[in-house]
Amino acid sequence: MFFTSLFLHLISPALALSIDEESISLTAENNALITCSAAFAIDSVPTLEDQNRLGYSEEDLSDMVKQRREFFVRSLVKIMDETGMSRDQVSEKVRSTVSRIVDQGTIATILPACSQILEASVLDEPFK
Repeated sequence: MFFTSLFLHLISPALALSIDEESISLTAENNALITCSAAFAIDSVPTLEDQNRLGYSEEDLSDMVKQRREFFVRSLVKIMDETGMSRDQVSEKVRSTVSRIVDQGTIATILPACSQILEASVLDEPFK
């Protein structure tokens, strides 16, 4: 959790681009988890161009996709547990965040911050 809090502080301007007024009742961490879950849903499978540019092997990409999926699931469960929101309510938050990110064209701004949160969460509790 320390790493997540630290990254939230450092990257909050990037993530703030996609947080709306309806999210005020959620914590900053919950908002970031929703934003990153939405970003990972949009960018669920990096393109071949991304693979070549970043130098990822097929195995690296496979691991990254698995980690993003696990992050998505764990994040939404955590939000439901902490807020009492239903699965449908959390899913709607993610859907509206996906729409907002796509409409604003901010995926390229958000992904680096979310990748750092993902890496920090792997340090907190390894994904299986």
